[in-house]
Amino acid sequence: QKGIKVKLLIDWWENQATDKCLNKGMKESYESLKIKGYLGYVPRNMELQLVPTKKEKKNKLVPHVINFIGKKFLEDSSYKSEEFDYDFAPAFRFNHIYDKEIKNMKSDIYNVIIALPYLEDESINIINLINDIKIDDEDDIEFKIKFHPISNNKYIIDNLKNKLNENIKTVDVNEKIFDTADLIISSVSSICLESIALGIPAIIVKQQYGIEYNPIPKKISSYFYKFCDNEKEIYESIKYFKNILNFKINKLEEINEIKNDYFQIPNRVEIKKLLNM
Repeated sequence: QKGIKVKLLIDWWENQATDKCLNKGMKESYESLKIKGYLGYVPRNMELQLVPTKKEKKNKLVPHVINFIGKKFLEDSSYKSEEFDYDFAPAFRFNHIYDKEIKNMKSDIYNVIIALPYLEDESINIINLINDIKIDDEDDIEFKIKFHPISNNKYIIDNLKNKLNENIKTVDVNEKIFDTADLIISSVSSICLESIALGIPAIIVKQQYGIEYNPIPKKISSYFYKFCDNEKEIYESIKYFKNILNFKINKLEEINEIKNDYFQIPNRVEIKKLLNM
């Protein structure tokens, strides 16, 4: 009604009701409009928004193309539908990984970051498992909990089985955890692949129930991560990674490939492509 011309819409794509309404309304108001769905995180297998249905497409409820944050995701059929178009775009949220030098850490303490997912019950389970581990004195392992920005931290702490052990601390949500991390423990979070791209191994705690979402692409070597579902497996995996000498330098070329393949650097060329300029 006001004569505003819209040539491009970029939608943070999760295929929720709000996404469907936005796509439907904009397509009917602007017939020549190009809509791009942007997945600004690491996609996981079994996520339904990756493969919209024919009916959703026919009824104008989905974007014209879905953009991943790295070109390598386009090669994996588990992330795609033959009925839909896909592309890749800058990984804006992960730009920091190109600013960090990959080198082996030198410290008497083995620093393990517990990067909790947004699911509070899963966060409670992860902390309970780690809290139950009986760490040998000679292992010199310290745990630091980083809560998810949208989680209810008090609810999580109040619902733990026991008080936190002395070697488990909490850190501020804004702390730069990758600067001191030797190992990351998380669940279905993008941080697992993000840490691997920085040469930091990841332990992925399996979900207690529901669909098992895998945050690691199939082509990533198991050298960089392990799946665990109890405290014994977690502790064994921690000691496994701790005892690998020169973990990062051993696989430096592969780490850089992971970074370049799965996290597109936000440069001028790729930003202009995303904006159709």
